[in-house]
Amino acid sequence: MDDERVMDAVEFALDDTVLMLKEKVRDITPRDPRRPPKDLSRKVTGNLKRSISSEKKWKYKHIIGTMQSVANYGFHLEFWTRFMRPRSFLRLALIENEDEAKSHFIKIIRRRLWRFMR
Repeated sequence: MDDERVMDAVEFALDDTVLMLKEKVRDITPRDPRRPPKDLSRKVTGNLKRSISSEKKWKYKHIIGTMQSVANYGFHLEFWTRFMRPRSFLRLALIENEDEAKSHFIKIIRRRLWRFMR
């Protein structure tokens, strides 16, 4: 099996795992209960939830999956300000789903490489 196929499997597995984790982060993203939506019949999604993005980066010879909130207040919610306690959502979702993410990543790699081995 050549290196290109292995890297293809790793990239695909990383993309899929980051997308799975992004949904987990969105599920626990905090929302201010004092700010109801303008139309109460509409499902609440919120700016912070929509602002969560992910990408894949190459750094030297390593591939890295990243996730961040591009909302200007996401950082403050994740860590803290002097006026409010932290309400972690990115780190919390990654910690709570670490084992599931690892097993998902391995399962996807095995599935992709199995196709090449037949």
